[in-house]
Amino acid sequence: MTPGLKRTLSWLHRWLSLLLLPLFALIIVTGAILSFDPILDDLRSGPAAETPADAAALVRLLNQVDPGQRARSVAVEAGDVVLLEFRQQGRSQFMSFDLSTGEALEPRGEQGDFFNTIKHLHKDLLLNAAIVVEIATYLMVLVIIVGPFLAWPRLRRTLMGWHVVGGWVALPLVLMVSVTGILMSLHIGTPQLPPLYPEDPRMGMAPAIETAMATGDLSGVREVTRVKNSAAAVRGVDPAGEAVYVVSRHGVIRQDSFPGLVKSLHEGTWAGAWSGLLNLLASVLLMGLMGTGLWSWARRIRQGRRRSGDADADILVAHASQTGTAA
Repeated sequence: MTPGLKRTLSWLHRWLSLLLLPLFALIIVTGAILSFDPILDDLRSGPAAETPADAAALVRLLNQVDPGQRARSVAVEAGDVVLLEFRQQGRSQFMSFDLSTGEALEPRGEQGDFFNTIKHLHKDLLLNAAIVVEIATYLMVLVIIVGPFLAWPRLRRTLMGWHVVGGWVALPLVLMVSVTGILMSLHIGTPQLPPLYPEDPRMGMAPAIETAMATGDLSGVREVTRVKNSAAAVRGVDPAGEAVYVVSRHGVIRQDSFPGLVKSLHEGTWAGAWSGLLNLLASVLLMGLMGTGLWSWARRIRQGRRRSGDADADILVAHASQTGTAA
């Protein structure tokens, strides 16, 4: 790399980080908080059922315990236990039921609107400013990619030495989290959805299962989650094997997986609590790199302003030896 190119990259790396530090910090901190969502979901949920629940039996249960179609998600657990999430007054309530009898089991607790608020802050700053977050993410990825070109990983017991080594070690993980965010904004690697319209009413869990049964001969159900309020993703089995049916009032699309690898990697949901912890580690590493980089820059500025000796002197002695050599 030529010295001129290295100076340009160093300038970009430093000043983009400094100028956009508040926005970068907001995106990273909110991402770290959201990493706890799959961790808590994994801790709250029971063991998953080895075989899916009979689709018709699950529809009967939902019609019995949720006639108003308020449930936002359904999960089938071991022992014919069905976990439902209800939304009421800004809080999520988790209730479990026996699939065969319809009997209500022990409640699983509540969850406030905290994560939903943090998610909107992460995505659009609570100001419908998603484009600002997208541009900041592009620039953050640029800063991350430029970093390794500025120095090779040599372990030196200095703050900048740890900053360089930490940047190299964390590079694959932080790129995974940040680049998948860009791919999601560009709708690359995200699943195809059936037609959705703002005026459509919310999709109930039971109607979604019934539509998937009628369209694709779905026989067993493992999980149902609402998608953008007016659609639902029904995960289960049909004659072809494991499948996900994304259902809206205007169509049904069968997919092999949902919501797809890109979104699962970005949100840390691909392996439950473990993937959530991995995303949390990526956020902590990014915050550490920001902190060490900022501190190193500030210390360099302070040292540059120091000048010992006569303030009116015309010559600065940088170093000298006892043999008379000086510069």
